[in-house]
Amino acid sequence: MIQAEQGEQTNSAPLPYPPGAQPSIDWRLGFASALFAGGFMALMAVTPFLSLLCCLWLPLGGALSVRFYIRKAPPGTPVRGLGARLGALAGFLGFFIFCILQTAMLAISRFLLHQDIGLRKALVDALETAQKIAPNPDAPKFIAWVGTPEGLAIMIAIWAGTALVAFLVFGVIGGALGARYFQNRSVR
Repeated sequence: MIQAEQGEQTNSAPLPYPPGAQPSIDWRLGFASALFAGGFMALMAVTPFLSLLCCLWLPLGGALSVRFYIRKAPPGTPVRGLGARLGALAGFLGFFIFCILQTAMLAISRFLLHQDIGLRKALVDALETAQKIAPNPDAPKFIAWVGTPEGLAIMIAIWAGTALVAFLVFGVIGGALGARYFQNRSVR
């Protein structure tokens, strides 16, 4: 029992960190929690039709990383201020797993199933359709450039960078909201 200032006795344990200090993450638990949550994010992002709701799955993955962390952490571990960091890690790991899964799916369809997905053709067709709707005098040069191997590689790199930012931003938002939601709830 701990003596309070006014002579009352309480059953609360002392804080594992100084009052007002930012608690730190146990990265062994944090990495495992973020890895599971990132795997969820990646699986939802590559699943046909479910991937259309990625703006729901990515923040949910960030929130799940906080929930998994709280379940494994010692009772009373504060998560305020940790949620965004756990969500960011979940987003990064989710993006990494997503890239591995996408690459594996493309390789399987191309080399094992002998299906040409026609990525370059689909991209050029979409750009030509956009050119017909909103004509631009520079568009034919751009469309021809995208049809080259270098152009396609740069377009894929731009897409990957955008996807990474989306995984990180939505993971941080979900982690912060998850920390706020799960902070005072018993999730064990």
